[in-house]
Amino acid sequence: MEYGAAAAVARWTMQGKWIGYVLASDGEAGIASMPPDEAAPIRRDEQRGSYRVVGVTDVEFLGHPDATIVEGIDLRADLAVAVRRHRPKVSCRSTSETVGAGRAGTSREIGSSLPRDDASQSDK
Repeated sequence: MEYGAAAAVARWTMQGKWIGYVLASDGEAGIASMPPDEAAPIRRDEQRGSYRVVGVTDVEFLGHPDATIVEGIDLRADLAVAVRRHRPKVSCRSTSETVGAGRAGTSREIGSSLPRDDASQSDK
């Protein structure tokens, strides 16, 4: 859970709004002292736990390699499938290139994956 959004997300879930997260990677590069295949399940559990604290129950991991996410058709396709499955009314995403490797590209791909017409949106 990105700490900058935690208060807003907690407020929205307390208001009864559905909030779901789709993460491009498992965060496996986040523990320098541990091999990625050992770190990935720990990082997924950390993410799920932090989302539960603010009332989020739906967290999806796309499995792209952490810290080396490549902007392109594979990422865009995976994000488009997630957007179609969840049909969000609002998409919040990281946009700062200084936040971390791959995140700015991920943000652009999310924007490319979102539907452009209101008719495709559900009540989520």
